[in-house]
Amino acid sequence: MAIRDDLIASMVEAIALLSKKVGDLTAMRPERGPQGERGPEGPAGQDAPPAPEEAIKAAAAAWLEANIAQPADGADGQDGEQGRPPTADEISLAVDIWFEQNSADLTGKDGKDGKNGSDGADGRDGVDGRDGIRGPAGADGVGVAGVEQRKAGEFTVTLTDGREFTLKLPISSSVGSARWQSGGGGLTVFYGAFQDSTSQTPIAAQTITPMSFNQTDFSNGVSMQPNDATKVVISNAGVYNIQWSGQFQNSEVADADVDVWLRINEADVSGSSGRISVPGRHGLTSGHSIIGWNYFLRFDAGDVLQIVWVTEMAGVILEAYPARTDPVALPSTASVVLTVNRVGI
Repeated sequence: MAIRDDLIASMVEAIALLSKKVGDLTAMRPERGPQGERGPEGPAGQDAPPAPEEAIKAAAAAWLEANIAQPADGADGQDGEQGRPPTADEISLAVDIWFEQNSADLTGKDGKDGKNGSDGADGRDGVDGRDGIRGPAGADGVGVAGVEQRKAGEFTVTLTDGREFTLKLPISSSVGSARWQSGGGGLTVFYGAFQDSTSQTPIAAQTITPMSFNQTDFSNGVSMQPNDATKVVISNAGVYNIQWSGQFQNSEVADADVDVWLRINEADVSGSSGRISVPGRHGLTSGHSIIGWNYFLRFDAGDVLQIVWVTEMAGVILEAYPARTDPVALPSTASVVLTVNRVGI
């Protein structure tokens, strides 16, 4: 038997009436009294499982069967027959429609999150491990027990383990070389002597100019560098005495300052600079001043020595004078003289 639309509408209206009655009962709540003291917190409850869809529909169908009567069809203008209960199919269809319209309201709200539990107690510190086994002692070192000169020119070194070895002082094997004697040993003397017989002018005022040498007087291990008359080559390492002198002439009216210093391998030697004041000319005669000093410096084998100078006035030169006889006989004067000799190792 087909279910008529007006029967379905009648059951839907009955279900709506049921929902309204439930709403009215919910609204008729008693007034809330004052809140009592808060009791101790009970254990956390477990979430209730949601009611299954079939259980909800079964409850709705049972209510409809107990409360809804379906009228029979009557003839126009006459009273209808005694109403009848709805069939199972009619109830099932009405419940499906009601559930589809109200399923969203049948699920309860999410419960509040429970409170965080208190932190657990800290665990105890672990027990320290045992110390490792001590390693074996290292062997004793060997040191110097003493130094003794048993023969001329050599020393015997005794070690703490009883061993001995001999250190011999260097002795020159050069034929005809000079020796510095000390305790039977010897030091080969290397030397060089150089001068220049020409007058030397500065490149310009306030411009560094190296001194040059055109004559070698003596040479043994100290020599002029080929093709550069401003550089002296030290062939052997050691401590050297450097001596120089220069004959300065000033054609300017005013006195002029000149600075002189050393360079090794084209690098300035710290503390080697000296300042000279050359007097100005008087009348037609230029002012003159000869000056010089010496240094003790350590050189490595192959180092290159230079003497450089700078003047504040271009009229200052390094002047060479020839020999003369009037008014008295005088030998010639070199413009610059340099001697280099080794005094230590």
